[in-house]
Amino acid sequence: GWSYRLPTQAEWQYACRGGTTTAFHFGKNAENIEEYAWVSNPAKDTYEDHSHEVGLKRPNQFGLFDMHGNVQEWSASSHYEKKVTCGGYWSGNPEECRSASWDTAGPTWEFQEHIGFRVVLVPPKGPFKSTEERGVSARSPRKQFALADLNSTRFTGNLRVTSDSQD
Repeated sequence: GWSYRLPTQAEWQYACRGGTTTAFHFGKNAENIEEYAWVSNPAKDTYEDHSHEVGLKRPNQFGLFDMHGNVQEWSASSHYEKKVTCGGYWSGNPEECRSASWDTAGPTWEFQEHIGFRVVLVPPKGPFKSTEERGVSARSPRKQFALADLNSTRFTGNLRVTSDSQD
């Protein structure tokens, strides 16, 4: 059946960009970041001290919320044997929330309040159409991602996990 996993750093960045090639999915700079992200911004005298419920800010072009700010997110990637977290978080500055922003995290970060995650939904193995059959040309910027995701994964959206969950 279907399974879930953490996204790779490249997949997370692609999802964060929402089909754009700019530093933020909403443009080249962080000028309007408060519309899209929970982040501290000393230049505008705004400071955050905790994470927030997902979906209260504007989504990116893929419909994903809180890709910039709120919490850093675990990825399946690692760098020098440390796990990679992507994006910025609520007490970081806007530049730390760029689509390509990442950090490494050791074991002591495992249960930090500023780190969260989202998952990729992976369909069961089976006959999948090739990238070309799906209409992605060899020159398309999506080609690299389509090949990286083995033609079979997609982001499921936003997931909020709380410690008082009854599930």
